[in-house]
Amino acid sequence: MIVGKKIESFDPLNVAAEIADDSLWNWERLRPDELVIDIPGQWGEYRFHLCWQAESNLFYFASFLDLKIPDPLPGSIYELLALVNRRLWMGHFDLVDDQWIVFRYALPLSGKKPKEVIPWIEELLDTIIGECETFYPVFGTLLTHGILPQDALQMGLIDTIGEA
Repeated sequence: MIVGKKIESFDPLNVAAEIADDSLWNWERLRPDELVIDIPGQWGEYRFHLCWQAESNLFYFASFLDLKIPDPLPGSIYELLALVNRRLWMGHFDLVDDQWIVFRYALPLSGKKPKEVIPWIEELLDTIIGECETFYPVFGTLLTHGILPQDALQMGLIDTIGEA
């Protein structure tokens, strides 16, 4: 592996845009180094902000959950974030400006060939969507019902059969 060597003329944002097209997701290139994709989920829509930092070969993912954050913000949200993040193998959930719950992950691409990276991007998008789908009801339960973080986590992670 060649550490620090820039992946010449490779833009993972183009790969993400192709995946969005194939999946019929709306996307927009905000700047040369930033892409936004709106991805519908079971519980709501996820707004993905993807950034490519070519100088450091980092591909950054942030998925915003479309949850309404009450004012005042319940202090128990921080405890729930800690409980949820302990269950994750990669990435983390965060609260941005007391307004958005966001899943974040950065993928270092130093020394990787573009053909190696393409399946990673696809898999990463699927994984992040899965994490958002899993934990959306956990955060939603706490924010709408004001229950204890441990209870929100348990209730949100209950496996159900069928739909109501």
